Amino acid sequence: MALSRALPLILRSNGRFQAFPKILGSSTFSVNTTKPFSQLLCQANRNLIASSKNKINLVATRGMSGDHSKMWTIEKIVSLSLLGVVPATFLVPNTILDNVFAVLVVAHFHWGLEACAIDYIRPIIFGPVIPKLAIVLLYLISASTLGGLLYYNNNCIGIGCTGALPFPGVSKELMEKEHVKAVISMNENYELLLANDGKSWKQAGVEFLQLATTDIFATPCQSKLVEGVQFINKFVNTTNIINGISTTSVYVHCKAGRTRSATLVGCYLMHRYNWTPEQAVNHMKEKRPHILMHSKQWEALEVFYKHNMRIINT
Repeated sequence: MALSRALPLILRSNGRFQAFPKILGSSTFSVNTTKPFSQLLCQANRNLIASSKNKINLVATRGMSGDHSKMWTIEKIVSLSLLGVVPATFLVPNTILDNVFAVLVVAHFHWGLEACAIDYIRPIIFGPVIPKLAIVLLYLISASTLGGLLYYNNNCIGIGCTGALPFPGVSKELMEKEHVKAVISMNENYELLLANDGKSWKQAGVEFLQLATTDIFATPCQSKLVEGVQFINKFVNTTNIINGISTTSVYVHCKAGRTRSATLVGCYLMHRYNWTPEQAVNHMKEKRPHILMHSKQWEALEVFYKHNMRIINT
C-alpha cells in the first residue's frame, strides 16, 4: 500500500533527475567556454589603450611652428653664406662686409638657441609663462648683440677700419685716401699673423715701427711712448702742414684701436698742442668715442706729461 503510494512520486522525481544532467551539462559547457578573469582584464586594457592612443599628443605643441623645417633651411643658407663671407671680410675689409658678417653670425646663433628653447623649455613642464619669457629674453639678447656689433663696425672698430688691425685689403685705401706715409703697430708679433706686418708695409713704400705691447694687462712703457712720438713727428710736422692740415698722416693701430694705440696718440697730442692728459683724452673721445682708458693708461699719460714732453724735439 505504501509502495503503491510512493511509486508515482518516484516516477515524477525520476523525470526531474533525468533532466538534471542536461541542465548541468549545459551549465558546465557555458563555464568552460568563458575566458579567465585575468585574460579579460588584459584584453580590456589593450582595447582601452588602443582606442585612446590616437588621442594623445606625444610631442608638445611647438610655440613657433609645427616643425623646424623652414628654420633649418634658412639656417643652412646662413651657414653656407658664412663660408664665403668670413674669408671675404678678412681679404677685402670694409664696413659693409663687417655688417653682413655681424648679421649672419647673430642670426646663426639666434636660430640655434631659439630651437633649443622651444624644444626643451616646454609649457607642459615649466608652465605657460617661462617659455614665453625665454623667447623674449633671447630676442633681446640677439638684438642688443647685433646692435653693439653694428655700432662698433660703423664707429671704426670693424675688421679693417682706422685704428684697428689693418688687413691687406685696406692698405691701398689708407695710402690713397688718408695719405698714410708711416704706420706704428702696438701689437705683438702673433697678432700680426693675418695683418700687414713691417715687410708688407715697406714693400708698399710705407715706413713701419713696431712698439710691441701686451694687450689689456699692460700699457706702453715710457721709452716706447717717447720713440713713438718722435717717429710721428718725422712725418707730421710744420714742413708738411698746409692751411693747418697735414698732407701726410701716420696710422697708429693696435687690435681694436681702443687702448694701446690711444695711449700713444694721447701722448702725441699732449706734446703737439701742449695739452693736459684730460684735454688729450677728451679730444680723442670726440673723434673716437669708444677709446678705453684704464688706470694704467691714465698713469702713463700723467708720467709722460710731467717728465717726457720737454725732452722730445719737434
